[in-house]
Amino acid sequence: MGVLGTVGCTGEEDPQEPAGTCQAAWQHDYQGGTSSADEALSVWAGSSGAVYVAGYERGNLGQTNIEPSGDSRAVVLRFLPNGTLDRTEVTDTGGTDVAEHIVGSETQELLTVVGRTTGALENATNRGQFDLFVTQLDGKGNKQRTVQQGDARPQHPMKVAVHPNGSVFVAGFDDMFVQGRVVLDSENGFVTRINREGNGFASGAAWKFASTVESNPDRLTGFVASPSADALYSSGFKFFADSEGPGGAYVRRIDPANGNLLWTSVIAPVATEADELLLTPDNHLFLAGSSQMPLEPGVPVVGEVDVFLALLNPSDGQVQWIRTVGTQGSELATALARAPNGDIYVAGSTLGSFPGFTHQGGKDLFVLRFSADGRLRGTWQRGTAGNDQATALWVDPCGRVFLAGYTEGALVPGSQNQGSRDMFLLKVDVPQPQSPPL
Repeated sequence: MGVLGTVGCTGEEDPQEPAGTCQAAWQHDYQGGTSSADEALSVWAGSSGAVYVAGYERGNLGQTNIEPSGDSRAVVLRFLPNGTLDRTEVTDTGGTDVAEHIVGSETQELLTVVGRTTGALENATNRGQFDLFVTQLDGKGNKQRTVQQGDARPQHPMKVAVHPNGSVFVAGFDDMFVQGRVVLDSENGFVTRINREGNGFASGAAWKFASTVESNPDRLTGFVASPSADALYSSGFKFFADSEGPGGAYVRRIDPANGNLLWTSVIAPVATEADELLLTPDNHLFLAGSSQMPLEPGVPVVGEVDVFLALLNPSDGQVQWIRTVGTQGSELATALARAPNGDIYVAGSTLGSFPGFTHQGGKDLFVLRFSADGRLRGTWQRGTAGNDQATALWVDPCGRVFLAGYTEGALVPGSQNQGSRDMFLLKVDVPQPQSPPL
């Protein structure tokens, strides 16, 4: 195998514990940053044991309605199987650059990164405020192809998926559109397809599905494609019903051939966010989110906002079962991943305390471990006196659970916070719960 898939991790499944063993033990977690703001926004790991983190560094916060601002740099960090930082790939246009999501393909030996920029990448022209970009790297970090697309609105891509034929799907939303201190439109969710053309990408989109109703925020945050890319699913929240469809927390299925909307399933009409989607190899569609509503039959909301995990029918989006978990505080789900043995992990932030843990101040990190049928099998919580935000979660073929995000404190022992926010990468072991969450 190539650089992305050298021997280092096996996928032998164990029905009780995360699958596989690694040749190199994880020796230390990572916290790093600059004197400005730095955030890890995505994480991916393959069978080689190497771990890749995408995000940004050197950004400014609190100066504009869309963050970060300033001369931030989009970065991809590669960690060795033992946790040592190996190298950092940088995209720096002179504008604001952010890497939002990274996925890997061991068969194609490619890393695909989607991000946004206020500048212009090589041989490209910026079309407005933030343009989206897609860059593909080989396992050594060499850029293979890049495309930049946009219009007058500020694009905020959240997810990328790769078609077996090399095309890519990008999902996210247009941020609030402001010109001259005048708000012209709210967020508009979108999914777009960019085809391969020769050795590169086509300069324009093959199709784009997008919300166009003004002043009705449609914040799309979840997206997943089937392995063959014959099915696309997106999730998010729309404030109210309009001419395009129902409001509330939704899951949509989109035709990958032409971008047509096939169906919309409403999870809850109000006070609920459908945040993250996951499609398993055996075609089970999972949704993680947060709600102030009692979504699980017979189970009241524990705190102000609880997290939920739901299994949906991939054919029509109907809920098969739903599980809610919470503390006396509030929880927000921000990441979702599957282990080789089928366990499902949900990560996010909490203002409360899960059993066996004590809230440290501000937002704490949490990871919940569920069986494939929705039974809670483990809880984990960690934090500092400041805000700690989980943004990404991945379980590698060895069953190692990796959590990425940013911290305002000293999250990793032996580290000191370098600026307003530091990025982090943690290997997380999720213990069995001591009792039902309070």
